[in-house]
Amino acid sequence: MHISTKIGRNAPCICGSGKKFKECCWPLQVERAKWDGLEDRLRGAIQSFFDTERFVDDFTSAMSTYGITVEELDDIAERRLFHDWYVHDYVIPSEGASLISIFLREKGGSLSELERMTVAPWAKATMGFFEVLEVKRGVGYRVRDIFETSELFIFDRSSSENLVKYDVLFARPYPIGSIVRLGGGGKLLPHTALNDIKKYVNYNLKRLRKAAGVSDLRDYFGSNSLSIIKYVGALERGPPPTVVTPEGDLILFSSSEYSLKEEKAAMKILDASKDFRYVGRDDKDESERYDWVTSAEEPEEAKRPEGSLSFKSFLLTEEGGRNKRLLKVLANLSLKGDRLKIECLSEQRLQACNERVQHLLSGLVKHKADEYKEPDMEEEGEERKGQPATTRDEDRLPPDVEESITKKFFEDYYEKWLNMKIPGLGNLTPMQASKTAAGREKIEALLRDMENMRARAIGQSSTQFPVEKIRAKLHL
Repeated sequence: MHISTKIGRNAPCICGSGKKFKECCWPLQVERAKWDGLEDRLRGAIQSFFDTERFVDDFTSAMSTYGITVEELDDIAERRLFHDWYVHDYVIPSEGASLISIFLREKGGSLSELERMTVAPWAKATMGFFEVLEVKRGVGYRVRDIFETSELFIFDRSSSENLVKYDVLFARPYPIGSIVRLGGGGKLLPHTALNDIKKYVNYNLKRLRKAAGVSDLRDYFGSNSLSIIKYVGALERGPPPTVVTPEGDLILFSSSEYSLKEEKAAMKILDASKDFRYVGRDDKDESERYDWVTSAEEPEEAKRPEGSLSFKSFLLTEEGGRNKRLLKVLANLSLKGDRLKIECLSEQRLQACNERVQHLLSGLVKHKADEYKEPDMEEEGEERKGQPATTRDEDRLPPDVEESITKKFFEDYYEKWLNMKIPGLGNLTPMQASKTAAGREKIEALLRDMENMRARAIGQSSTQFPVEKIRAKLHL
């Protein structure tokens, strides 16, 4: 066990609380150091296990499924997130299990009891969304699970230097002995994203419980982690708006490859199915094309997430040569020789179409691989036009004067804000909304948004948002 000797026990604590180190974060540092060796040893063993010739092809397939290139792996943050997903959530096709589950199954007998008891929860750990409640610089931070409301203290020295209060963290917590750490990768979002995240997760959890048999929140996060990662990436980038399918799923170019035994037999089965429509032969690659369809008149299962754009595609058919019928297209199939390919616009549609095709063409097809790719909706060019000119140093006010003016401005503004009608409060003022429990809950969410935005401001050294004064006036 090693505790840094650079800080005296009677020195001011590294977290900035103003207390002595021994009375503040020293016990946390001691507890963290107890488990360093165990964590490093297990991480090394797991890395050595999957970093072998046995899993080379699986790693390549996982990259294709995730939609990441070798060049993109040079980005440390993206590489860590991909590796975390690969080890915990990607199912090795030949094994039907994740890498960490395979490691536990095959190597568990050679581990000590403490090591087995540590790895077992790792194999079950899922990603989740957490609100940062308190940051202890150089040590870690306290978070609240957004959906389960439980609180954890995360020991993470490096991340604690970059987080601010009320940030939203998308990450995978796991226990080591008596402490909690985070998996290798994650995403950081502003508090303003919290409401969108809640709507997205609750909407999809409700839908997938019915459509895919998802049992609970942990099951949802575990079985749909890739879709959630892509959604968080879209939130992180901000505009353009999220584009979804009519079912509310994030647009993700998704495809499956199959080996095919008898093309003519497969076409005969598809022709007889009410779920597929033959659309012709592709002159470019000489493949036979089918659409997976459903009635355009069928009611959509649920309203799509607020603020999203819905992408739809239709096929106009002639029934009996006279009556025309409009069908909604869910996926495209192409058959050519010994190969069948499915292409669609979401991971959820692909899973459903895979199940349908494997059922219909049982014995004729064998699944080979899935691939996912995000739509490129970014505008070309990185230069921003019309940016305001930068302020010259000689034009700046002295720091103490600037801080005094800024402080006065914010105090005056938020004094008026208490009696301003706020759309997010149902066009009530904060003073009016604070009279009810529902109103106070909305005000608290707004205050956290504003406090988080202020803390994220340049340098974090600017005047503090007067949140405690506002809470006191609203009796929160």
